[in-house]
Amino acid sequence: MPGEVTREDYINHTDDVIIACRAQGHAWPKFKPGKIKSRHIKIVREHDGCYSVTATCRDCGMQRELITSPGGAIDFPAVYRYVQPDGYATPKGSRITRRECLAEIWRRTREDSEFNG
Repeated sequence: MPGEVTREDYINHTDDVIIACRAQGHAWPKFKPGKIKSRHIKIVREHDGCYSVTATCRDCGMQRELITSPGGAIDFPAVYRYVQPDGYATPKGSRITRRECLAEIWRRTREDSEFNG
């Protein structure tokens, strides 16, 4: 199909921050009492006494939402819902591994003029 992105195109041309997060993990904000006033954490009290807690990756913008039990308790295993930023989704039917993304981010780093002096 014309215009369809291949897995090679995705790996080679996706934004650096997305490949880096896929390779090395997201920069999720941490809960710190008294420090919740962050644009990267949003907590909303729901009508049934539950809370919606949404954290946003500081690098790529991925959102991770958790809904607590009534009263704010977090039952484990917690179930998260994710909202991907534009460009994050891989081509349909492809499975791109962390190792492939790490190899690509390392390739880009080696080619970077700052790395080469």
